[in-house]
Amino acid sequence: MLWSMTLDMYGRFLLSQNRNKEALDCFSNAYTTFVEVNGKHHEQAVVLLNNLGTVSSIVGDLDKSVSYLKEAVDIGKAIPDNKVLGSLYVNLGQSFLLKKVFDEAEVACQEGKRLGRRFEDKETEVEADECLEQIKDFIKS
Repeated sequence: MLWSMTLDMYGRFLLSQNRNKEALDCFSNAYTTFVEVNGKHHEQAVVLLNNLGTVSSIVGDLDKSVSYLKEAVDIGKAIPDNKVLGSLYVNLGQSFLLKKVFDEAEVACQEGKRLGRRFEDKETEVEADECLEQIKDFIKS
């Protein structure tokens, strides 16, 4: 688990340096290592899948982004009182938005907002509202 955490932290560093492809590879290795040791039904696996989904979106691989984030949501739903679940839904909504799949983007961002409210996570609520506003703007144009 320590090696996986080290890879995750290094991936975050690479991401901060705009070395996105290297960060994606690092997060992928961190996830693979983590799952081999702990299995995927674990909160840290959800975090790593979120990282993979987010960075996949940044590098333009929206299909993989949606796939990683859907898996993160599915696993995250099984974890009781998972406070990051709302953020996962918002990230999924953002990826759907970039793919121009507006119906699914709206559903995901609405769920993210609902969960943000439930867990009193103002940041997630704000991000969900921004996502929903972007969807409206895209649909208007």
